[in-house]
Amino acid sequence: MRDEQHEFTRADIITARSCVDACVAFYHDEDQRIKDLKHTGLERAVHPLQRTFLTSISHLLSSGRIAPDGSLSASAENSSDNALFCIVEVENEIGKGACDPIAKAEQCYKTFFCSDEARPYYQVSCCPCLLVAIAGPNIMVSGAVVGDHIISQPLTDYITLIPKLTSDPLSPHSAAVRRMARLIRALRETLAELEGFYTSLKLAPSTPLPEPLTKGGRSRGSKQRSQNRRDATSVQAQVYIGPHFTAFTDKGGARVELKYTGRMSPDECRKAVFTAVASTGTAEAGGAQSEPVAVVVKFAHTYSDVAHSLLADHSLAPKLWFCEKVPSVGMYVIVMDHLKDRQDAADRTMTATEHAALGNAVKLLHDQDLVFGDLRGPNVLLSDDGPVLIDFEWCGEEGVVCYPEDINMEDAIGWHPDVFPGGKIKKEHDLHMLDVLGSEIKEQSR
Repeated sequence: MRDEQHEFTRADIITARSCVDACVAFYHDEDQRIKDLKHTGLERAVHPLQRTFLTSISHLLSSGRIAPDGSLSASAENSSDNALFCIVEVENEIGKGACDPIAKAEQCYKTFFCSDEARPYYQVSCCPCLLVAIAGPNIMVSGAVVGDHIISQPLTDYITLIPKLTSDPLSPHSAAVRRMARLIRALRETLAELEGFYTSLKLAPSTPLPEPLTKGGRSRGSKQRSQNRRDATSVQAQVYIGPHFTAFTDKGGARVELKYTGRMSPDECRKAVFTAVASTGTAEAGGAQSEPVAVVVKFAHTYSDVAHSLLADHSLAPKLWFCEKVPSVGMYVIVMDHLKDRQDAADRTMTATEHAALGNAVKLLHDQDLVFGDLRGPNVLLSDDGPVLIDFEWCGEEGVVCYPEDINMEDAIGWHPDVFPGGKIKKEHDLHMLDVLGSEIKEQSR
């Protein structure tokens, strides 16, 4: 820990020490806590020019009024309207106030970026924003974006500034100061990057939204303006805001660019599976590009490219373009052919020929000591060309890979009796599920 000394500026250490002292103190009300935190120099430390990190500014919007305890904003290159890139909410202590401060920050974000005023920003970007919650001596940071849904995700747990014993060779107070100094530095660097993102945006020309008036000349309010917003946006097609992963180099050294077109399952936002078109060119600048190809881009925490490639070589899985764990994503990114106009085995009964081909796919895996694990109808796509398997997230070496702890254990699925959350996946489990998928064929043949 002491080797970190050179990483912090004198100003950061002094501000961090003052923040720790202010945060651990007891206050009768939230306003006094905010006032003392402002006196520590925290606003200047996280943003040297725009010192409103702990200053409440009211925003009257078409979607409602918000007045967070602090915020930072920036405007695009061709706009005078600002977008929030940081929202701060403070509670005097954990459990005080109407709700958790991070939830309050999320509601402020939702109200701001669902407004008419923010429309030019969410038409061309994902509207990234840091949400900072301070509850007594605890600080938490989340991130929020707008895609096809509003997404908010914690970036830290609550970071306590209460001095406590640790295994580090530092006093409890020194360790708390270091924690705060790290947070100050991270906030400053991230907020500078977010501000640069917004100031470099070029907003698309938008249709003016007339303020509807009553006969007396007064505004009808946000309900009618929201209808005008829908009418205006229907005239101008919006850009689909997809994942930031938009290019990769394939095994042949060619650069492949992705243009996202939507979600594979629009109603299931928890599934990170997207449709896209892939354009392939040479790795050298200016290389010619091929005709776009429809692909599926999947993001997963685990994936077996070995198993997928094995079956793809036998036309029993979609062609695999890319499968790697990408550091900037923190997950595996899998790009494969989009096999359109296929039914899955949950929607229709397989023929005996299709079931035999599926059995061959399972045998190919088992011969390499690989197990599939999730051999259910939705993961088997059917067509006149034969069945293909998709979703190799559970797949891997027998005796090593395990079922996820959140596996759906409904009786209707028909898992092998030995299957349980966290248990090892076995070949006999695959064979059992293969029989389950073929049970309707046997019923028809009787």
